[in-house]
Amino acid sequence: MVRAFADIEKLQRYQLRALGLSDYTIRQLVKSLAFSTNGQAHQYLVADLKQAIQYRLEHSNITPKTQATLQQAQRLLLGQSNVIQVDFLRNVPLDEKIRRLHYQNEQLFREEQELRRRTEAVLHEARQAIGQ
Repeated sequence: MVRAFADIEKLQRYQLRALGLSDYTIRQLVKSLAFSTNGQAHQYLVADLKQAIQYRLEHSNITPKTQATLQQAQRLLLGQSNVIQVDFLRNVPLDEKIRRLHYQNEQLFREEQELRRRTEAVLHEARQAIGQ
């Protein structure tokens, strides 16, 4: 069973193998990464591993199997292993999609404006409280 990696800061090679990565792929990923030691084991920062995986996916000529394994490991490290992408607008005509997305965009803009207004009010009160 693979544990969720979203809250973990460092991983060791055996944990990367548990993600399904081969020893060769692991060596390629970690060869230029900084590491710390825990006893005799090397530990790598998850943030560095995420970047290394992304770089390898974008800049390497890798087999489809390796690519799929790296993508799965990336999803686990990003905490998206149980997220299923669903296009709810799949069967909706393009003009309706655009209309809905435009409406969502306007709603988000209004929410942002409200948050800015409230933030400014809090900052104004804080400035008054400290006498500026």
